Amino acid sequence: MAITKIQSESLNLADDFAFTGTITGAGGGKVLQVVTYQDATQRSTTSTSYVDVTSFQATITPSSTSNKILVMVSSSTGNNGSQETKFNITRNGTGLSSGDGFAYAYTPAGNSYSHNHIHYLDSPSSTSALTYKLQFKVGGNTGYANHGGTQGSMTLMEIAG
Repeated sequence: MAITKIQSESLNLADDFAFTGTITGAGGGKVLQVVTYQDATQRSTTSTSYVDVTSFQATITPSSTSNKILVMVSSSTGNNGSQETKFNITRNGTGLSSGDGFAYAYTPAGNSYSHNHIHYLDSPSSTSALTYKLQFKVGGNTGYANHGGTQGSMTLMEIAG
């Protein structure tokens, strides 16, 4: 349907419309791009300070400073012995958690295995390339990401502001 001028105050929104020029006022929240990293390599650490989970990262370049980045991470966790494993996400080297990480696995005794899912909506106010990385640390013994070679992933979605 081609409309050259709107003659009334109401439109049948069930009709199809073709637009030229720029449409404004349609609101934000649209997904503009998606970047995904997937990996099934088990990683381990004995560090009591946050260290990068080797290669567990993705890079995205936002198209506007008002856009947000939805960061979604999925990884299995393993703990050996009585200890904890914590996970954090960094953007260009800066930790994003307001606390001591986003995910936490604790084993009071023996070994434990679980799966962690992290969802974080970041407001980077940038149009430069942004690299997000998964980090982990332990309270003792050995902690794992992608335990047993299970599939882990990081997905970044640019959301219109």
